[in-house]
Amino acid sequence: QYQGETSMCLAYSLAVGRTILYAKNNYLKSKNEINKHVFSPFFTYFLGMDKDDANCTLGLYPLKMLEISKQYGMIKMRSVEYPHYFPFTKKRLLCNGYPEDINDFNNDFQIAQFFTIDNYNRLETTNQIKSSISSKNPVIFGFSDVPVSFELITSNDKIWIPGNHADRY
Repeated sequence: QYQGETSMCLAYSLAVGRTILYAKNNYLKSKNEINKHVFSPFFTYFLGMDKDDANCTLGLYPLKMLEISKQYGMIKMRSVEYPHYFPFTKKRLLCNGYPEDINDFNNDFQIAQFFTIDNYNRLETTNQIKSSISSKNPVIFGFSDVPVSFELITSNDKIWIPGNHADRY
């Protein structure tokens, strides 16, 4: 999903990773069935964001967020974004508050404990990454110096098309 003009890339990655784990653990194969259980990037971002981050632009720290996901869990998108916010409408959530109110957050926070991650590993070699993928486990990969070839091609479909790889070096 397109994260818009926010720094929520890690939250989106964690939500997709948790969705993959949920589908794997519950033997879900159909795209339609999996889509009913997508996890919320906003909830994840909200748990780990800086208190001064009203526009969701300061980003998150990967190991801190994995620990938060392990300790507190995650909530499904249907509890947070659905039906009033992106990707169900064009209206995006900002980080200046939880969608409804503090009671809504407290309720979601209680439910999230049922969706914790058991563990995570910091992968440091190509073989570790390949092994994790071949075991059908999600891998979250990040880097701070994004090459020009990763820039989003502006189109209605918002599809990334790799460019010349010479800019990587």
